[in-house]
Amino acid sequence: GALVVLYIGLRFRKIGGVSAGVTALIALLHDIAITLVFTIIFRLEIDSNFIAVVLTIFGYSLNDTIVVYDRIRENQRLYPAMTKAELVNASVNQTLGRTITTSVVTLVAMIAIIVVAELFGLTSLRTFAIPMAVGIISGSYSSVLLASPLWVHWHAFAAAHLAKNKKKGK
Repeated sequence: GALVVLYIGLRFRKIGGVSAGVTALIALLHDIAITLVFTIIFRLEIDSNFIAVVLTIFGYSLNDTIVVYDRIRENQRLYPAMTKAELVNASVNQTLGRTITTSVVTLVAMIAIIVVAELFGLTSLRTFAIPMAVGIISGSYSSVLLASPLWVHWHAFAAAHLAKNKKKGK
């Protein structure tokens, strides 16, 4: 977790670094928690396949979040007058097509694997594909609708806190 915050923080220091890292980590933890809950609901084994799923989702979701943050950084440079909320809105809209396309294509492949696993009774494929499908959906959701809005709220809170402290200091 700390390495994710450090990496994202350094890579995106122009948009608030640590805030981007922490909100990306929150989104990753969300994805892993959702995947774990569905794994438990479907009564799937938590084994080496699950660890592979978690690591895959970790990379997949983090990549999606980085794409959005990269667009925020680019838009901040191009449109310095935009508010944080406007930057996120524009950036999410610009990356949404890519996110949906990637997620749908990957999800179709996972559904095909699930069907094959169910038809042939391949439990090892089933214990990989079902959590992976859930993680793909969760990762897409969290990258677009969780990490970025949390980043905006982080900055709004920080600005309000700074203004409050300035007011007290005067």
